[in-house]
Amino acid sequence: MLAILAANRAAKFTVVESSDERLVSLAAAAGRTATQTRREVRKLELLGVLEEVDRRRKTEVFALTKSKVTKRALALTDALVEQLGPYGR
Repeated sequence: MLAILAANRAAKFTVVESSDERLVSLAAAAGRTATQTRREVRKLELLGVLEEVDRRRKTEVFALTKSKVTKRALALTDALVEQLGPYGR
């Protein structure tokens, strides 16, 4: 999940697919179900990495925060991807 967020730092994210092409669907990008993805998003919200910035009907729209935790988490992700390569199933 963090690798997807790191690769799309300026984007806004949703858990499920959206008709808005500017939004990145985290579930589709990670190849996970909406339920699994929503659980991870809630954890990232509690850590202060993601915040809800908009809501379109029932669809929550998230963006990365500018916190120290976010910067460190994304830096670690960049280092891991550089060292180990992209995650593949």
